[in-house]
Order: sequence, then C-alpha cells, then structure tokens
Amino acid sequence: MPSAGPPQPGGVPVLDTTLGWTRLHADPQVITYGRKSITLDQVEWVSYSSIQVAEKRFLFPTFYDNRWDFQ
Repeated sequence: MPSAGPPQPGGVPVLDTTLGWTRLHADPQVITYGRKSITLDQVEWVSYSSIQVAEKRFLFPTFYDNRWDFQ
C-alpha cells in the first residue's frame, strides 16, 4: 500500500510502503525508514529474514503472523 508524503530524492521508488506507523521508502539511491536514511553508496551489505507463524484455532480460521527482520 503506497503511503502519501513528499517524494524522496533518488527518482522512481522501488519500495514505498508503511510498516505500522513508519514509512519505508527505497529507490536506486537511498533507503529511508521513518526519519533515518542511508544512501546506497554507504551500504556494505543487506540481509533480511522472514518468519511466518501459523496459529491454528479450533473452529476458527488459521491466523498467520509475518515477521521481517532487515539488517
């Protein structure tokens, strides 16, 4: 879901979304999360992992919780 807000420097966004109440924006030059930004020429490596936990409840649909960890 794209978030409303002023465009960030760097051209066309690759990612522009909101996680909780915090905006996450990435384009070919910069990654911005909330008020913190880092230009891609300063990035040495990127890592992420994801976990999906399924909670099965009797007589109710299964509930899924997705967690992402970016480093």
